[in-house]
Amino acid sequence: MALEDTLRLPFFDEDHRRFADALARWADAKLPGLPHDDVDAACRARVAALGEAGLLKAVVPAEYGGLYPTLDVRTLCIARETLAFRDGLADFAFAMQGLGTGSISLFGSGNLKRYYLPRVRDGKSIAAFALSEPDAGSDVAALAMTATPDGNMVSLNGEKTWISNGGIADHYVVFARTGEAPRGFRRSWSMPMRLA
Repeated sequence: MALEDTLRLPFFDEDHRRFADALARWADAKLPGLPHDDVDAACRARVAALGEAGLLKAVVPAEYGGLYPTLDVRTLCIARETLAFRDGLADFAFAMQGLGTGSISLFGSGNLKRYYLPRVRDGKSIAAFALSEPDAGSDVAALAMTATPDGNMVSLNGEKTWISNGGIADHYVVFARTGEAPRGFRRSWSMPMRLA
């Protein structure tokens, strides 16, 4: 099914269709002119361009200049599909801005949100996502890195590998154990939807 056909489904609304159209027009006009030779420079250019166009508003809540009161998974999927079809690195850059701030948007303190989210939204700060470990891959249940409170700081003990945007990021979201939870723990999430 083509994206145009998918957007006709009832769980997408006019806002989603407008976003998809604006993003596709922007991507077709802007992405071919961005650098491709140096991966780090190309990634930085894509983050800056996405921010300048206001497209990174999709990865932060409205309270910090985003599109919706909470992160809208449907909009994120539209962006990923549209960008990946045209430019894999643009898709990666967009995705990492969201992954590198998703936990801040959902669980960060007000101070963290005020500091990081506007910079990410504007494409002025590159986010990194540090999940994978040498002996755990991306298996969250097998993570070995620990985080221990140490005064006003947190002490990290462990090792990460394959850090997305590692080396060019302005901030890193690092996943670590703070204790043990029962295996099989599940949390229920709800997502507001408007049906046509």
